[in-house]
Amino acid sequence: MVYGTAVQPFQHVAFHHRNGQKQKRPEYRKYELNGYAEYGWDEDTTLGANLFLHWLEADDTQLNLFTLTQETFTRTNFGLGDSEFFLRQRLLQGDVFGNQAVLSIQPLVKLPVFYESGDQPQSGTDAFDAELRLQGGYGFTLYDRHHYAKLEAAYRKRGGEWQDQWKIDATLGIRLNDSFTLMPQVFIIERAEGKGLSNTNLGAANDYDATEGKVSLLFDVTPQTTLQLGIYSRLQARNTSDGDGVTLGIWHRF
Repeated sequence: MVYGTAVQPFQHVAFHHRNGQKQKRPEYRKYELNGYAEYGWDEDTTLGANLFLHWLEADDTQLNLFTLTQETFTRTNFGLGDSEFFLRQRLLQGDVFGNQAVLSIQPLVKLPVFYESGDQPQSGTDAFDAELRLQGGYGFTLYDRHHYAKLEAAYRKRGGEWQDQWKIDATLGIRLNDSFTLMPQVFIIERAEGKGLSNTNLGAANDYDATEGKVSLLFDVTPQTTLQLGIYSRLQARNTSDGDGVTLGIWHRF
């Protein structure tokens, strides 16, 4: 079984429209506690959950009727984000170019968000989603150290009024020494079709395209426990906001 917990502060500062136009918006901040767990049911089947607890802040402005000036205030919200539950089934495993490769399929269901307030700011959607993901992993040896690469492709059927999505995730694990691993990642989300819904409220859900880059340094405290420190940023955004953040995480295997 693998369990991980990560704290991820994230800050949005501008909204990118469908045509690429960048619009300055009041600041939006998301503080996320991400709990992730996997349980090996048998040699070929894994059950898992990906859970999110959010504290959200969005700056806004209002007119002071006494001074006739715009004043800034902060809206807040707290609750559960897009919680996900999945089953991963191994399809193939074998030797490729002298190293081990594995191919798996993973169906997933996403639950609606649940926040203290139904008003903005929120992060995620109030609908169920279903996703089917194909995952390929490859372990290899270079300079007498073991490294790994993972490529994933998924189609997500979004509930409610939201457009479906294509997703591609890529991860590379580079073992630096006996204790440290460098892990660069890229996450790509594209709308399956149409222009979709748009809301320039930075905390609102949208039909969007986004490419996010992330680089983490992993430190093996023990053979069972790993610490993660990462930074990430929106490299490309359409119909959503840009921004960047950090990840502080702990992984435990037992």
